[in-house]
Amino acid sequence: MENQSSDYADVSGITDNCAKQENRSSDYADVSGITDNCAKQENRSSESAGASDVISGCGEPRNSDGLTEKEFLEHYKPGNYDRPSVTVDMLIFTIDTVTPSNSKCAADKVLKLLLIQRKNHPYIYQWALPGGFVNIDESLIEAAKRELKEETGIENVYMEQLYTMGGVNRDPRMRVISTAYMALAPKESLNAAAGDDAQDADWFEVSKELLSESSEGRTWCISLINEEKDVHIKYLLKETYRMNGVVKVADTDIELMPDSRGRIAFDHIEIVNIALERMSNKVEYTPIAFNLLPEEFTLSELQKVYETLLGRSLYKANFRKKIKPMVEETDRMYTKGAYRPGKYYRYSGADNKESNTPHQATGHNLACL
Repeated sequence: MENQSSDYADVSGITDNCAKQENRSSDYADVSGITDNCAKQENRSSESAGASDVISGCGEPRNSDGLTEKEFLEHYKPGNYDRPSVTVDMLIFTIDTVTPSNSKCAADKVLKLLLIQRKNHPYIYQWALPGGFVNIDESLIEAAKRELKEETGIENVYMEQLYTMGGVNRDPRMRVISTAYMALAPKESLNAAAGDDAQDADWFEVSKELLSESSEGRTWCISLINEEKDVHIKYLLKETYRMNGVVKVADTDIELMPDSRGRIAFDHIEIVNIALERMSNKVEYTPIAFNLLPEEFTLSELQKVYETLLGRSLYKANFRKKIKPMVEETDRMYTKGAYRPGKYYRYSGADNKESNTPHQATGHNLACL
């Protein structure tokens, strides 16, 4: 037979004896129907023999060493290859209410992230995302759900896979590949507690502030603050634009700021940045913001959550017009000072087909001055 260099066997090259078989009406020969006479052709050991030599149909398929899959697996030695460890890291976000120092201002909403304080090396006593190693008998999502329940005591909340971190030297102990998951839940449902490998667990106010912008890139400040513990973690993030084909992308460089009081372990600040970007973008076209609210809420509370995730103020009238198809009234009412009673709403489960994002306020600063 001539050498068949294609990855797929040219069925027309099968010997004349094989080609004369009946019922070959298909455009592609059913290789499993080739006769024993074909399977006995010589010189079947070369790599160029093609798929017809591996999938002969005259018995179990065999590789170039003459092994069936069962025989191959019996002799396979996983130890011949280096194997990285696999972990999951959890980003558990919630919205909390804070009272501003100026009593004339209304209570504000802030985004918070759960961090744990490590009690062992590496990065002993530093703050980090909760997480752990994936057990040999569980999937990634099962490991993420286990970690979520261990760290907060909750389950059945909104959770999505965020990113996989695979830097060679991201963990000083060994090669570790980590998949990050992001969970969103209302504060009332969460009960943060330090796991066995953590010294402490607490909520940190997290924000990303734009410092400068030019045609070459942008500069941001990412802050993780816990006033009670006097921890002010601050990182400077520099984005530099470049073209990837016809698409503009940004390379990022992150460094600890000189006035930072504390730091975050491993490459977890990179994961936090990815999560903030994901939420800011996804709130534009999905109803994920509702996962951060209790079942019943006011429209003012909902607008505050949107503004917190988007990092900008929104026109009240435009917001309510855009959000109307996504909410429904309840029978509950609330009173606020001398103002007339207001209504509580709940998520209706219906997405706004035009846009899930209220229009951005332009020319007006709605923040309390």
